[in-house]
Amino acid sequence: MITKRRRKKNRDWDEILSVTLLLVLNLIIISFLIVGNWKLYQKRASLKKDVIDLKKEVALLKERNAQLKKLFFEASQQEYLEKIIREKGLYKKPGEEVVVIMKEEEEKTPPPPPPPKEGNLQQLIDFFKNLFRH
Repeated sequence: MITKRRRKKNRDWDEILSVTLLLVLNLIIISFLIVGNWKLYQKRASLKKDVIDLKKEVALLKERNAQLKKLFFEASQQEYLEKIIREKGLYKKPGEEVVVIMKEEEEKTPPPPPPPKEGNLQQLIDFFKNLFRH
């Protein structure tokens, strides 16, 4: 009968060990899944932010495109071209006079002459004078 008890104790330890091993493996697998899901969540959030930014940029570009089309349409009109040429003073209709307003010329004063260059010896003497003055 003693032998029966020993076998039963060994079986208990084997069962405890196998259950513990299975629990540890399950915890490891669950932790890997949680970490993977967290990384996917962060990546998804980042991509959503990028999509929102790109949609804003597309809206701005569409608005700019509409403005450019409007300007192109205006620039292709004959009246607009005449207006631009008139503003530059290159064109006038019969009976019109072109008036040009010129800026007043500022008096140009010559720059002051550069100071005369001193010789190397004089520069050396001045250096030592300034050195011992302070």
